Amino acid sequence: MESLITQELWLQWREFVEKNFSILVSETEMEQFKTFLATLVEWNEKMNLVSFRTQEEILWRHFADSLAGAYMIRKFFPGPENVSVIDIGTGAGLPGIPVKIVLPDIHLTLLESTTKKCTFLEDAVSRLGLKNVSIINDRAEAIGQTPVHRASYDVVFSRAVAKFSPNLEIAIPLSRREGRTFIFKTESAATGPEGLPSVEKALTALKTAPDDRFCYSLPGTEHRYCILSFKKTGDTPAQYPRRIGIPEKKPL
Repeated sequence: MESLITQELWLQWREFVEKNFSILVSETEMEQFKTFLATLVEWNEKMNLVSFRTQEEILWRHFADSLAGAYMIRKFFPGPENVSVIDIGTGAGLPGIPVKIVLPDIHLTLLESTTKKCTFLEDAVSRLGLKNVSIINDRAEAIGQTPVHRASYDVVFSRAVAKFSPNLEIAIPLSRREGRTFIFKTESAATGPEGLPSVEKALTALKTAPDDRFCYSLPGTEHRYCILSFKKTGDTPAQYPRRIGIPEKKPL
């Protein structure tokens, strides 16, 4: 599919990512991003993978935003070889796939409950030639209670889940002790009444504490965005995460 993004705009994007997130995107990685963009646009005609008005919006609101997550991994895991990362509710592979492109040595797990989206993810990973990527068609509440995945990841990403307390409950059990959970929010959502002050009880119950915040602006968007970092300080109590649907109905 023909790209509607000029080479000049791609270069502006690469310069932005380097300046704001300290991520150097190589020529090979640039080609991977171009392939990922084309794949997203192609599949989005078949199913609702990601919301966008223009291809340029994908570049900034989705690819650049995802790479803020790569910045956070490098901050806490310098030289991130063999870091295990799970992206829960990944949808179109965001932020996981862009992060994997620029940090190819991480071990990435993409978790998505919709089977059709998993089919897209398999195609995208194949086209991009990505290695050490697992795709799981399931829910975080389910795998969070299995020995294979519980307390197994250095980094847990959650970008698309709106409700804060349920988000933490399904994400944090997947983190190993001393691992990090990175939650993507708008700055207003992160700092407002439904932000950190609203989840103090949940964090106490989940043996986790906030330990960092990285906020940034993106070209062409009206909001500022933040990644909130949470450090797991103890073992998650066995009852969490609760059964599917319960965290949303009865938030901690």
